[in-house]
Amino acid sequence: MTSTTSLIPLTGRQNLVTANDSALTTVGKVRAYFKVGGCLLSADFYVIDKLTQDVILGVNFFERSGALLDYKRKRLMLYDGIVNVPLVTAIDPTRAVCTTHRTRIPARHEALIPVSIPRGSATRTGITETLPRTSGMGLSIASAWIDCNNGSTMCGVMNPTSRPVTWPAGHAFTYLTPFDVNAVGINLIVLTDCITQKRQHMPDVETRHKVHDEEYRGSAEPDMPSHADRLSELTRLGVKWERKV
Repeated sequence: MTSTTSLIPLTGRQNLVTANDSALTTVGKVRAYFKVGGCLLSADFYVIDKLTQDVILGVNFFERSGALLDYKRKRLMLYDGIVNVPLVTAIDPTRAVCTTHRTRIPARHEALIPVSIPRGSATRTGITETLPRTSGMGLSIASAWIDCNNGSTMCGVMNPTSRPVTWPAGHAFTYLTPFDVNAVGINLIVLTDCITQKRQHMPDVETRHKVHDEEYRGSAEPDMPSHADRLSELTRLGVKWERKV
């Protein structure tokens, strides 16, 4: 953004929602000028209360400018290539996540390494994103939600290339995109609670097989002996059987 502008009151009702159908509170509208690749552009923006991102360019702008996203080369092109910029231009160093000690990631391996989290910035929580130079090496960083108040954590790195990678201590290889857990549309789920609940509702193998056997015996063949009676008969006849789990 190159300047500030006055807030324009809304003339009609705007029914804007997030991806999970949470309603957005629209404060007003502004006409703002901004630069992309040195080219001065303008667009209308709705001012939203408690939005996660500072600025979001919408579909109308991308259609009007003929935007083309090249994910392979990590570039954005507008107006038939007249504007051609990298998707990530510069990273605030206070948001960089660094290695805590010398780290070696073997070829075709995935590693979970200890990292230091930036604590001096205004970012309190964020999502890890891969730095362009890390992507240029063919490496991928696991996207994870991180609480910066902890000071350190573990980070997943995948090296699918045919060569090992060695980083010194203090090497910045990923960064944090601010993620406000109190922002509109944000609903965090505690996965451990989901796993615990699922396990509580899952019968063990013995119970599940027994229930299935009794249901089958009662519905399909009412006169069929029970599972225990059949096993006793097989034992009496000298038939050897082995239970497989």
